[in-house]
Amino acid sequence: MTFDPRTLIAVVALASTMMGFALWAILGLRREKGVGLWILSLFLIAIAVGSILIQGIQSSPWLLTGRTALLGLAYGLRYYALCLFFSAPRRPLLLYGPAAIEALVIVSFPAHPATAIAIVDLIRFLQHLLLVLVVLQYGSVRRDPAQIVMIAGLGLLAAIFACRGVPALLDPGLFSSLSSTSMMQSMTWLASFVGTILSSFALVLMYRHKAEQDLRRANDALNVKAGQLARSNAELEQFAYVASHDLRQPLRMVSGHLGILERRFGQSLTQEAREFLGFAVDGARRMDRLIVDLLEYARLGRDNKPHRPVDLAAVLAETAAILEPARAEAGAEIVIAAGLPAVSGDADELVRLFQNLIGNALKYRHPLRTARIDVSCRNETGGWIIRVQDNGTGIRPEDRERAFLIFQRMVGPDACEGTGIGLAICKKIVESHGGRIWIEDGADGGTAVCLWLPRP
Repeated sequence: MTFDPRTLIAVVALASTMMGFALWAILGLRREKGVGLWILSLFLIAIAVGSILIQGIQSSPWLLTGRTALLGLAYGLRYYALCLFFSAPRRPLLLYGPAAIEALVIVSFPAHPATAIAIVDLIRFLQHLLLVLVVLQYGSVRRDPAQIVMIAGLGLLAAIFACRGVPALLDPGLFSSLSSTSMMQSMTWLASFVGTILSSFALVLMYRHKAEQDLRRANDALNVKAGQLARSNAELEQFAYVASHDLRQPLRMVSGHLGILERRFGQSLTQEAREFLGFAVDGARRMDRLIVDLLEYARLGRDNKPHRPVDLAAVLAETAAILEPARAEAGAEIVIAAGLPAVSGDADELVRLFQNLIGNALKYRHPLRTARIDVSCRNETGGWIIRVQDNGTGIRPEDRERAFLIFQRMVGPDACEGTGIGLAICKKIVESHGGRIWIEDGADGGTAVCLWLPRP
């Protein structure tokens, strides 16, 4: 056999398609549909180009057999991809059977290659006719132009195989004389190439269109869920507000009558009875404080005020003035850094935020050293990180996430007053401002509460 450059090109093309098939098999349509489909489409096109280049070379049986088997496998993979796209039943026999039969036909008729090729062409005609039927049965051709392109490509390939296979079986000599002409070869080459290109890229377009539809449906469902969640949260906040407000009235009645009992009959009661009365008064007082804090938590975000530029220096100055009695009683030192920036938010809620943070630092100070609270700020991408650091008793690393949950206290009920809702309020304020809050190590084993707030 004389050397033909097409032989080397065809071998390289077929070898590259084998590598493409291996990559497609590794990625898989199920796990990486987008990447897998692009590799599959390039794989089909490479097979088509390689097989077209090798069409005239029939003196190498192994090369012809490899080309035939690869083409049969490629068409089987296209069938598998279409069934996967339409969620249609997949039959392994239709995936691997034609490739095996075609290779067996080529090997079985070494002396009559024209007859073998004719049989193979008829098998491929039936295979592509089956693919067209799959698209028509399970698809929605009227609503998806990519499926029309797929049918056009598959129909063109089916017509080529029918036009080649039927005359070859009826009159091999006539077929041989027609197929040897340059015009017939060019028409066959062009039709095969166009049909393969159309059907391969239509498959990718179909999957892409389906992925966009799935994403749109998922977004619609997510929007519905988000609306339901927003309504549920609003109803829950309304319920908490109303319930907390209504609970205070009977509690005032209980506290008032306990006070009357203590004033009128306190001297005549035994020591044990006075202790029990004190426990009841203390419990009513704690319950009232708990309801007040719950009211404040439920009230946050109900005003829906638009966020405006807020000067942090003015916010912290107002906070320090509010907490001055508590600071003086604790003998603490509050150091606020100079040059604090402006952030986007609500001034009243930010005052409440820093009042809780600095108030916690005063409340949980270390008994063996003078309390010191430092408020600093540093520039961060898109906003500012404000750090409120103390040298108090600190919060253990394993408790730092739990500290922001409602009604979670890091100390015993008798160690310090409080309801365990302060940091939960801080978290809700920060998140309503589009920021985030977390806890780090402070000075001398203390606590540093850090929060990121956006720029105006």
